Amino acid sequence: MIKQIKDAIQKMERNKKRLDIYQYLRSQWKLHYDSPQLCVLIMEQMVSFLLELESPWAIPEDVNEYQYYADFLQEVLQYGMKHHCNNKMFLWQLCYYLAGISTYHFLYGDIITPENAGNLLKQYLAHAHALYPDSKLFQLVLLYQRNDASWKITMPESTKDSIHAEIAEWDLQTNEVDQELLDLFNFPKLNEIQK
Repeated sequence: MIKQIKDAIQKMERNKKRLDIYQYLRSQWKLHYDSPQLCVLIMEQMVSFLLELESPWAIPEDVNEYQYYADFLQEVLQYGMKHHCNNKMFLWQLCYYLAGISTYHFLYGDIITPENAGNLLKQYLAHAHALYPDSKLFQLVLLYQRNDASWKITMPESTKDSIHAEIAEWDLQTNEVDQELLDLFNFPKLNEIQK
């Protein structure tokens, strides 16, 4: 089901119409709200749209477009926090957004506030460690906050292999938000940097 949804989105991305993707995802959410993968996809897509609309060159498609995406993100996020917090992909995405300076403010709502965001991140990271003690993914969340990405170069190959094995479980596709996630885990090799 999620692959078909991502395939449909990839086709819609060619037209560059955010509202079409939003409306399609809203219709799919009504049918498959219990899917943690769809929950994550919607979170990623709405955050991507909100980031795009915050850029000075963005052209809004509707006067209320930003609010549509912010409200949908809150709806899906709050459902996910109640029902999907044991799912590795949902938990990782939530922690990643809470840690990211450009994304955490999108999560502010009834559950996540500016006052409790830092504490929630610590709680969710501890929860992730308890659920997935062998996971290397959650160790990266705070590393991505740094302005210095040299840790990507010096990371042991065994750790990179472990991370790639973990994200392979997510069955990422070629739609834009999945590609952004794959790019996030593209670690340069030391010998490539030294050339």
